[in-house]
Amino acid sequence: MTDDSKASRPVAIDLAPMLTAPGVAAWQALDELADRVDIRQWMVAGGMMVMLHGQRYGVDLPRTTTDADVVVDVRAFGGTRCGALPRSWRSLGSLWRQARTE
Repeated sequence: MTDDSKASRPVAIDLAPMLTAPGVAAWQALDELADRVDIRQWMVAGGMMVMLHGQRYGVDLPRTTTDADVVVDVRAFGGTRCGALPRSWRSLGSLWRQARTE
């Protein structure tokens, strides 16, 4: 049986001990993206989401991820604002490149 009460309470999760330099750069790029695009329109996915859930529930992960996957709610953007996310990604180009190469 799991403790479902944890699921509804926000908590701070410290990933710093797990992250490599590319992982730190990827999180920094996501932080910049959050400053530019409403976070209700996209969310973290993939390996980073697995890391968050693992740390949240005390699961030791065999490895960390160094990329940043996001899921976009295209319905939230609408036709005229749909270009905001790709433009923000392009403007973050140096951070994305840093995340890939470090």
